[in-house]
Amino acid sequence: MHEMTLSHPARWLGPLLLALLTACGGGGGGTTDVAGGGIGGTGISSGPITATGTVAAASLGGAVTTAAISTAATTITVNGGVFVISDMATVTLNGAAAGADALRIGQVVTVTFTGDPTAGTAIATAVTYDPNLTAPVEAVDVAGRRVMLLGQWVSVDTLLDADGEDGNDITLDELDVDDLVEISGSHDADGLLHATRIERKGQSTEPTAPVEVEVEGVVADLAADRLGFTLGTLTVVIPQGLAIDGTLAEGGDVDVEGSLSGSTLTASDIQVKSSPIEQQEVGSQVELEGFITAVDRLASHDEIEVDGVVVRLTSATEIRRDESGMATRAHLMPNVEVEVEGRADGAGAVEAEQITLDG
Repeated sequence: MHEMTLSHPARWLGPLLLALLTACGGGGGGTTDVAGGGIGGTGISSGPITATGTVAAASLGGAVTTAAISTAATTITVNGGVFVISDMATVTLNGAAAGADALRIGQVVTVTFTGDPTAGTAIATAVTYDPNLTAPVEAVDVAGRRVMLLGQWVSVDTLLDADGEDGNDITLDELDVDDLVEISGSHDADGLLHATRIERKGQSTEPTAPVEVEVEGVVADLAADRLGFTLGTLTVVIPQGLAIDGTLAEGGDVDVEGSLSGSTLTASDIQVKSSPIEQQEVGSQVELEGFITAVDRLASHDEIEVDGVVVRLTSATEIRRDESGMATRAHLMPNVEVEVEGRADGAGAVEAEQITLDG
């Protein structure tokens, strides 16, 4: 990321669905088919939830003997793989413990798992969701399929779901200025956030009063006393004594919660962000969906970046298109949406086995 923008992606929807902001794949009910094949193992999968469902414990047989499932379990589909969320799984939403029933289509999550997602026998040991942005709406452009928050436009061209306070679907033209919304999505190479989920949390009845917001971005102009920095167009003030999760550094990615008044954000919580891939052991399975954000090292080092994660190609890496078959390295360009399957190298990068271009 290069500047604070409003931020891991979904399938392209038709113009009508985009204009209506309707949910793709339904409202999250139904029963999941757990047939298929795959390689199995342990690892992580990061991307938007494209479907949710339930599966009866009895139907899983001996394939998931390590899972603690009383009668039925919630399932989520991420990057085309189905994950069974057992009673023992840790589900964390915005830093707080939650139940599996709080997971929604369009949320960009990181799933830690064992087993085989493509066969429906993968067991999620942890699911983590953090929104990229929670802030009041400043402007809505229905024709342009975008919404402005904190002075930045957010595109809805990859939207999977949009809900109101009552949980029912909403349309873009139902969003009003000063609506407080939570957005999950993915940044492209230009720093533009493409939303996969929008959830309206309410409306600010006093537009001039401070409002609680959350925003991700890149630290700039870090003060010598480390009590302030800028985040895009925002000035972040750090109260004396505030505990920070991680070490602040110029150019580092952070998630900031706090009270916004004008362009000044007084922080109540700051978390220094790191890629979950950095904690993965050598050889663990990684599935990653996002936009290509850099290709400048492709020719010299066989590397690209997907949502800021280094993806290393080898002579065995298969590159293909989602619908039209094989592709080549020439098709790996900034802002192309891809799904990566590979293995962690133990140093925060992914050695790609397959890269699939969307479309």
